[in-house]
Amino acid sequence: MTPNKNSLITGLIILVFCFFALCSQAQIVSLQFPPTGFGPNTRILPNEFAGVVPAANWNLAPNTGTAGSGSLTNLIDSTGAATTIDLAYTSSQVNIPRSSSGIGTPNQKLFSGILRSGRGQPPVVPVTLDFSEVNIFPAYDLILYLSSTNIAGTISLNGGTPINISPTSPNSDNPYVFTEITPSSPVGNYIVFRNLTDDSPSIELSANGPFSNIGVSGLQIVAVPEPQTATLLLIGCLLGFQSRRRFSKRTVANA
Repeated sequence: MTPNKNSLITGLIILVFCFFALCSQAQIVSLQFPPTGFGPNTRILPNEFAGVVPAANWNLAPNTGTAGSGSLTNLIDSTGAATTIDLAYTSSQVNIPRSSSGIGTPNQKLFSGILRSGRGQPPVVPVTLDFSEVNIFPAYDLILYLSSTNIAGTISLNGGTPINISPTSPNSDNPYVFTEITPSSPVGNYIVFRNLTDDSPSIELSANGPFSNIGVSGLQIVAVPEPQTATLLLIGCLLGFQSRRRFSKRTVANA
């Protein structure tokens, strides 16, 4: 391969990488339910990266006293651009599951608040999350960050079979320790509903008792495949193509 052709392919790879790196961030939408009464130190700042899929520009649910219901329209993505995604939510209240002392990193901030189910007299008040216009992504993962004081409950998607959950208390580890909840392993601090295509998914989380402290601290909607994975796959294919061209050239030269 001539130096000019080699430089051309190398330049193409760099350009494609930069393009996908810029576009990938637009494929993540994140939301935090910040606590009430503790000021801005518990809220994820626009330039801070948080979550299992690290992203900036987290949306913040309205902080109006302890009201546990509200709505948001045109959630922004991780580049700060508005999307069509809307969310309406209900719960018993928004509060903080632990003292604000020790909250410093973005992931610690993520778990500082909780959209709570179960507080008050029976019957149990569930947390509901109703999304709309998520069709900006052909397929996506819905990640829910959960908090409790080791209280059990259930969570379901679109009225389906409830999954038993037992979220852990927020930790002070740095880097933050994320543990996924699965149907066979209910203990952890986040759960993922994968490869969704529904334009209007709904979530219901319910505590096992009325006087409980369990709920949702935040969420992410991540395009499938994840932006980082798609970029790496493309780069791998282009590098493989370049290597194959070099191998073919050598084979012809040695024939």
